[in-house]
Amino acid sequence: MIVNCGLFKTGSTGTYNIVRVALQKKLNIEGFGFAVNILSMKPDEVESQIVVKTHHLNMNHSDFINTSGCKFICTIRDPRGSASSFYEKYDKINDFTFDLINDCWDNTYPTLLSCNQANVLFIEYSDLVNRFNHVIKQILDFIDIDYDEEFINLISAETHPLKYKNDVVANLDGDASDEKTLLHSKHISGNLDLSGNKWKELPQKLQLSICEKFKPILLKYNYETEETLTKLISELSI
Repeated sequence: MIVNCGLFKTGSTGTYNIVRVALQKKLNIEGFGFAVNILSMKPDEVESQIVVKTHHLNMNHSDFINTSGCKFICTIRDPRGSASSFYEKYDKINDFTFDLINDCWDNTYPTLLSCNQANVLFIEYSDLVNRFNHVIKQILDFIDIDYDEEFINLISAETHPLKYKNDVVANLDGDASDEKTLLHSKHISGNLDLSGNKWKELPQKLQLSICEKFKPILLKYNYETEETLTKLISELSI
């Protein structure tokens, strides 16, 4: 089984689509074209799945990650960028947004970092949107799929967020998807954050809020230093 367990709003649907289409094209595997979005993934609930998509893992899954033979693909992104994507779609950022993003950084990411790294592939959002074909190669190497440049271009043509208008999802609370095809429109907006600075286009008060809310993450994972973040917060407070 291949688990796409990217953090919230980090491009995990993009990596999921790469895996899904590659397996369909190369191995003619059908009938798995969906993702399972679950708040607490338990081994007995996902053993029968070929590809699973979730944002939530915790230390209770460590043994399963290390011993199951499954492969985990985790997309990561500056949490401010994740918040800006949420704002772009819903025109708001609330406590629910902060809780989702913080939960991923507090649980999913540390869990995967603590596990056998042979079973885990980390993909940076910046690479996903700026070096898409390179990411496809990384993923195909990771899941042991042979390829040539023609195959890479085929996967890219069908899955690149700028070209792919629908994506395959399931069980998205509050969002509708076609029950037959499981295609869900506009989950990927196509408005990619190529520079990584899209969050700086948010209203100034909102920029300040997300910098303060995500301060522990920004410092712990070196998105900012104490000096740069203090200066940024000071400038945004004016």
